[in-house]
Amino acid sequence: MSDTMVVNGSGGVPAFLFSGSTLSSYRPNFEANSITIALPHYVDLPGRSNFKLMYIMGFPIDTEMEKDSEYSNKIRQESKISKTEGTVSYEQKITVETGQEKDGVKVYRVMVLEGTIAESIEHLDKKENEDILNNNRNRIVLADNTVINFDNISQLKEFLRRSVILLTTIFSPVMVLKGLIRQVIFRLILVAIILTVPVLHSVPGLTLVSEANRIY
Repeated sequence: MSDTMVVNGSGGVPAFLFSGSTLSSYRPNFEANSITIALPHYVDLPGRSNFKLMYIMGFPIDTEMEKDSEYSNKIRQESKISKTEGTVSYEQKITVETGQEKDGVKVYRVMVLEGTIAESIEHLDKKENEDILNNNRNRIVLADNTVINFDNISQLKEFLRRSVILLTTIFSPVMVLKGLIRQVIFRLILVAIILTVPVLHSVPGLTLVSEANRIY
């Protein structure tokens, strides 16, 4: 009797890519005879060049190497934005990653895929992410595919919060300016009304009844 068993199965690959702050919820599976095994697979990020992800056990992995590979990205350029003093636009979608680099190969797990600054801060602050963020290198991939590398997770979080503070600083003067404009318009209208009263006195046949504050 043969001890070989033939099993027919099928692999599932997602038709879309999750974005935002929750990425590990989809696990493409191989199912056969009630046995489920997560399958590794590759996905190109829609609308982006040099941005393909490898899913292993349901987790998105971003790899870079100089060697040509249809399954890996080419090494990305370092951004000119300062990691200690710079900021990014609050509206810009960013990708936050944590991982390691060795022998010219970079392997990073994606923590936030094209999420907002607010989504990134919220996700990175979750307690279950502390260990992986503290024990690996952390970086941000910007919309132009450049990268900002950080010395530690605290530096990364400070960078994100600084971008939020910049937004508040920019919009506060705008709100003050709008208030001043409203006051100027109100005063101009008031002056126009005051200047109109003497003119009405000179109109023939027009009598002002001041005690009733009405014009007949």
